[in-house]
Amino acid sequence: MDGRSMLRFSRRVTFALAALAIAIPAIAGRADADIYWSTNNAPGQATVSKADVTSTANPIPVTPLFGGLVGASAMAVDATYVYWASPNAIWRAPLTGGSVPQEPFITGVFNANALAVDRVNQYVYWADTNSGYIGRAPLVQNAVAQPRYFSTLGVASGLAIDYAHGYLYWTQPSNRLIGRIPLAGGTPNLTYLTGLLGAQGITVDSTYLYWANGPLTIGRAPLDGSSAPDPDFVSGAQVAHRSSAPTYAPTGLAVDNSYIYWANHMAFTIGRAPITGGSANINNKFIYTLVDPTAIALDVPKLTSPGPLPPAPPVQIAPLELGVQSLALPHGLERALLAKLDAGQEALDAGDLDGACARLQAYINQVDAQSGKKIYSASADGLIAHATAVANSLRCDLE
Repeated sequence: MDGRSMLRFSRRVTFALAALAIAIPAIAGRADADIYWSTNNAPGQATVSKADVTSTANPIPVTPLFGGLVGASAMAVDATYVYWASPNAIWRAPLTGGSVPQEPFITGVFNANALAVDRVNQYVYWADTNSGYIGRAPLVQNAVAQPRYFSTLGVASGLAIDYAHGYLYWTQPSNRLIGRIPLAGGTPNLTYLTGLLGAQGITVDSTYLYWANGPLTIGRAPLDGSSAPDPDFVSGAQVAHRSSAPTYAPTGLAVDNSYIYWANHMAFTIGRAPITGGSANINNKFIYTLVDPTAIALDVPKLTSPGPLPPAPPVQIAPLELGVQSLALPHGLERALLAKLDAGQEALDAGDLDGACARLQAYINQVDAQSGKKIYSASADGLIAHATAVANSLRCDLE
């Protein structure tokens, strides 16, 4: 498959996945309008706080909810609870505040860099800075976690759930891209949006995807792929990190019907800008958090269940080629890997499952042989993990 054919195919895959929609009621106006944020300034000093975004006070009053936490590097909310991550655990407590729970909600999740709660399908997702994987667990106390649900070929810095079209999105800052995977399961699209100026935080509303480009811009793209992304949708938003922060450090983003909000790591504030974009009426010091905010989230109304998710899309091998192409490998190695995947897809299209599995096995073997040589070990692990997930979905008997 040549480059032009691959581009056409990847577009077909992208638009086919986008067509899988989850019908849910529109979000009505909230009776309240609180924004939540976490801080992770030192072990035993992390906090979760909130403020009313409709307040006209200056400065806006801040309500501490939980303090003295072991960590709160990542945070998310649903209609009832606030969730935050500390090393090796995710915690949960009522939005109304109170005492810190005595036991974590879910353990064994390593070091969560970002959280997202699927309140409809009842899962919590996290990005792990230790492994470069996204994990998940059911929203049940002490549920068994899947710490390696899938690899993002690098540490993700933000997660967001799109109920309107049925996807989990993530930002991958080291490669300046955004990926996504259907909430119903299936093969991740590792390179849904590429060539971004930056990719730190991420959020969605019913129509658009927003991300922190940095250092002063927030990008926007339509969820249905109907037009090109706008990398400078908001200009003047201080979404940059201090130079000492790791490249995967997240920038919290949130959106409602009127404004986009972000964590301002330079001024220790939460900023906001009108949902219409541009450079006017930007307030980089909307709420003073006093300590560097690590994540932000808006409260949401309870949603009526939309019923069962649409069926997972058919398992495909060809999307694995996008991961190979994103690594800028030596041309000979790239061609050899793509040829194996292309042959595997052709076998799958022809109904030759054994042939497809054999090509996947050959692809995995070659990636493994080049791990630590012509392919960085972490990248090779990600390629193998994705190929293994596809093979398992096809019920291949791998060696």
